[in-house]
Amino acid sequence: MAVKIIDFEDDEWIRHIHGDWILTSEGELPAQDGVNTLRTPPMSETGTRISYLDMSKLLDDNQGGIVSFYYRKSTYGSHNVFYVNDSVTGGYGNEVPWTQEKIDVALSNRDIIEFRFFRNINIVKGEDAVFIDKIEIEILTSENKRINGGQILKVSDYGGIPNPGALLQDGTTSIVVGMPQKAFRVADFMFGSGSSPVSASGVFPVPEHRGTIAGTVLDIQAQPISRRVRVHERTTGRIAREGWSDADGKYRFTDLDPRRAFYVMAFDHTLQQNAVVSDNVYPELEGTP
Repeated sequence: MAVKIIDFEDDEWIRHIHGDWILTSEGELPAQDGVNTLRTPPMSETGTRISYLDMSKLLDDNQGGIVSFYYRKSTYGSHNVFYVNDSVTGGYGNEVPWTQEKIDVALSNRDIIEFRFFRNINIVKGEDAVFIDKIEIEILTSENKRINGGQILKVSDYGGIPNPGALLQDGTTSIVVGMPQKAFRVADFMFGSGSSPVSASGVFPVPEHRGTIAGTVLDIQAQPISRRVRVHERTTGRIAREGWSDADGKYRFTDLDPRRAFYVMAFDHTLQQNAVVSDNVYPELEGTP
């Protein structure tokens, strides 16, 4: 799995981190990795110093990332606190050697991580600072599902998509997870949903998601006709796409996983003909002959 690293050994970090914290090669302990670290600036009075890790240039639109980083703190006084996204990190008023912290919720490129140091008591002890080094972003693949708020769930976490609903026009469906149950919206282009979805095309601009299934529906006289067409994922039977062929009998479904087999069913709503099935169909990649 791909990993992006910010180690503060070159100027690349400036593109992704903004705020009050500063780069340093000094400190009572060496950097966790290399020479440089990010640290809170010297403070002579009460106040807050904040920096943000901006994910927008680290992740593509279709990606998610699990972020981890190393931190060290030398902050005395119970009111001198290090926060990561509003969560107290490393306890209160103490020395913490280099420790790896991991943010369990996967992030999208719309997210930021806030590093905040709140200094409320003047105590001349230790370094009175927090240090950060070696930020790692584990890139989640397109086999994962992004849900609302930028959170991403791995398909393997659920053995597929639990309790899926219909695929909506924007290419999302709903799932219900947890106890108590909590509903989420989830991108479900590759695996389909559990009930009748509508066509959603052009949503994932990723080459491996540009699989297309197209064909023509004919009646019993071998004439093109407009009929309901459904594309099912062959292994699970889930409906991945649904729509109607046009007046010329043509249908076209996009954003299907070309690595998976599907079967296509055309239904005669007038009940004059049985359903017609094309089995073991693999989507063709866009742009291929």
